[in-house]
Amino acid sequence: MNLEDMGITVHIRIEVLDGFDGYSTSLGTIGNIPVVTFANREFDYKELAVKRLMDIVGSLVGMLIMLVAMIFVVPAIKLESKGPVFFKQKRVGKNGRYFYIYKFRSMYLDAEERKKELMSQNEMSGLMFKMKDD
Repeated sequence: MNLEDMGITVHIRIEVLDGFDGYSTSLGTIGNIPVVTFANREFDYKELAVKRLMDIVGSLVGMLIMLVAMIFVVPAIKLESKGPVFFKQKRVGKNGRYFYIYKFRSMYLDAEERKKELMSQNEMSGLMFKMKDD
């Protein structure tokens, strides 16, 4: 089992890039050859303002769509089972920082306890849990 199969991103520091502070750098490939791309950072403030406005409008539209969806999803979850509508889970984000994710609950309230009973059927190793036909 390698890190890619587990979905883990690995970052490697390349010291030769330390002198390029004023440039935007990115790694990529041309064919099968790994390359580093350097570009000047030039900002068009009008474009940045338009992008910011689009981000805000897009967020508002997304929240409106979710609000409409919640009108139907929340009662469905409540009718299906007891317990909270939202599931809260602590996860690890960028640079190892912890954050909480909130999702509509779509599993049993005691799913973590049930998982312990099913560990013998786990097809993955490490922190990941996967069962056939779960």
